[in-house]
Amino acid sequence: MKMDITGRDLGGYVEAYKGYRLEVKTEQVWVGEKAHYRVLLGEAEVIGWRLVHVDGVWLSERSVVDQVLALARGAVDRELSGGAQAA
Repeated sequence: MKMDITGRDLGGYVEAYKGYRLEVKTEQVWVGEKAHYRVLLGEAEVIGWRLVHVDGVWLSERSVVDQVLALARGAVDRELSGGAQAA
């Protein structure tokens, strides 16, 4: 499993999972970290952007992204189990 940084700045990540493309965006806000994810199949968005509450104190961006990718993988497994396979 390989996570790649996307975009010109930090905060955008992508990972392939079971034939889907998981995209994660993070940003620092005044009260901590804000993160979103979505799931694509090819160019089609199959799960739209979802805001994720990230628990923890002084989390690294990497640990936030790892938590959000785990949630995105879980959404694929629960909601799209009959979809594409292999990545």
